[in-house]
Amino acid sequence: INSRIKKTNCFSFFNEICDWIEKNKADFYLVDNSIFVFFKANGFYKFYYWVDNFEDIKLAKTLLDQYRNKSEISLEFTTKNNRFLVEIKEQIYSIGFEFCAEFARLLSGTNKLQDKENKYFDMFEIAKVEDKNELLEIMHKEFDKIKDDIPTEDELLELIDKKSILIRKIENQIVYIQIYEYSHEILYSRMTRIKKEYRKPKYTIEFYNAHSAYIEQLNIQNKQIRCYFWVDTSIKNYKITLKLGATLDGLTSNIFVYKK
Repeated sequence: INSRIKKTNCFSFFNEICDWIEKNKADFYLVDNSIFVFFKANGFYKFYYWVDNFEDIKLAKTLLDQYRNKSEISLEFTTKNNRFLVEIKEQIYSIGFEFCAEFARLLSGTNKLQDKENKYFDMFEIAKVEDKNELLEIMHKEFDKIKDDIPTEDELLELIDKKSILIRKIENQIVYIQIYEYSHEILYSRMTRIKKEYRKPKYTIEFYNAHSAYIEQLNIQNKQIRCYFWVDTSIKNYKITLKLGATLDGLTSNIFVYKK
């Protein structure tokens, strides 16, 4: 996998893949000259491939049928400016995959953190262990397990320990959840949730400034922080976010589900 140049939908690092093998997190198969992986996600399988040509994905048909008897299966295809999207759809649709959702990656404006009096900073807080049960209840009630990649309880505790979850409480209830990853002076957003009754223009600006509040909570000073985040292109918040100044970088992730 590490040495051969192939078409793939898996961009995990070498050490991550080694961890999958050592901890039995995924099943690996070699079929002819293609490699297929069924990663054990939270309540479903993620299907990854390394193939010479997209049509070789059809070699996994028997395996897909076997695993579909156990649980649902998703395939994610990330592309820049829709490159190869038509070609892969043609191949995977022919063996039983169906379209599920499209997420676009957006880039926020640069934040220099010069305004220490920003009124939005105090509206948010880093999630604590005591928030775990409420967070899990909200996630399993309001998120889609395949589209939103809900963390397991153990993953959630790790995220809390890493201070990766920003929340906002109103009347002692969590109304906003944002899971972040901070690496190499770049902020990545993994998951966003706003309670339905707060998805209004009145709160839009406040939630849009959440990444500034998160940077302040982490005490990151005087750095230009860019925030990347994925948004479902079918929801209203996608257009609102663009109107507020976020820009598309051309990267999209299409999610497909295997229907036997």
